Amino acid sequence: MLTKNLPRLQPRTGLINKQNPSNLRSNLALNRFHQQQIQSIHIENSVGNTLPFKFRGPETSKAGLAVKIASFFFVGFFTPFAIARYQMKKSGAWA
Repeated sequence: MLTKNLPRLQPRTGLINKQNPSNLRSNLALNRFHQQQIQSIHIENSVGNTLPFKFRGPETSKAGLAVKIASFFFVGFFTPFAIARYQMKKSGAWA
C-alpha cells in the first residue's frame, strides 16, 4: 500500500522553475520590505540600557521598583486563581 503512494510522496524537482516570475518578484519584494523593517529598529545595547524602563538615577527609587515588581508578579500569579474562584462561585460549586 505504501509503495503505491510513493511517487506522490516524493518531492518534485524543479518546482522553482515552474513558478510564475511575478510571484517570485513579489516574494522577493516582501522579503526586502521585511528586512528593511527589521533593520530600522535599533536599540542601543549598552550597560544600563538593556531594560525598557529606568531603574537607576535620582528620579527612581529602589522601593518604587520593588513595589512595581512585586505587584507585577502578584497579579500574574493570582489572576488564574481569582478566575477559577469566580467560575466556581458562578456555577454554585463554591461553598
